[in-house]
Amino acid sequence: MTDIASQLMRHSVKLSTEDWKLLFMDALNQEMRLVPNINGNGFVNLGRSSSSLSKAEFSNVIDLVHEFGARRDVVFHDPESRS
Repeated sequence: MTDIASQLMRHSVKLSTEDWKLLFMDALNQEMRLVPNINGNGFVNLGRSSSSLSKAEFSNVIDLVHEFGARRDVVFHDPESRS
């Protein structure tokens, strides 16, 4: 997600890695559970957490990220090299 977040914008908006993760999770689940927030001035997504994914679902998210990035010429780096 770091490579996508650092190289792409979504509708002219710079998104965080967490924002991108939520977008990909939504694309995988095709389910949006929104409720009004406590202050009544927005919404909260009650979708699934990535930690609750099965290995197969997590693999699907990774495939989706790579396909999305490849279509947009994202250069992916080895996470080990960021240390």
